[in-house]
Amino acid sequence: MNQRSVRDAHDGDVDAIAALANVEAGMAERLVRDRRVAVAERTGDGADEPEIVGVVAYEVADGVLHVTRLAGDTAAIASLLDEPIAFARAENMVVEALVPDSADGALDAVTAAGFEVAGEGPHFAGERTTRYRLTVDENA
Repeated sequence: MNQRSVRDAHDGDVDAIAALANVEAGMAERLVRDRRVAVAERTGDGADEPEIVGVVAYEVADGVLHVTRLAGDTAAIASLLDEPIAFARAENMVVEALVPDSADGALDAVTAAGFEVAGEGPHFAGERTTRYRLTVDENA
């Protein structure tokens, strides 16, 4: 039986985050140290150790919560988005997420969470991104 859990990332997760997010280990290390990063883990199927199956990194700037990195399968990303959305709701902030055009799981998760296209995002490693925006209601 597979079970998922979400937890804060730590230095020991850097290699798994780098592999999942398709970035170099140095970049993953900077994410863990400079931003709020959470990982989704899957346990079960006879594995001795939990497997990291999703990652989200975010920060707050200028009154907006910016989700700067999403990677993993749709279910993992959906679980990971709960925390930044809840934080934004409590602080009455807008949430923006950058989603690489090739990240189908992230795209499915952000649209299911109610994000709407807000325009083009920057290029990361030569790949186009799209900026998605979610206005949260603190009373929801």
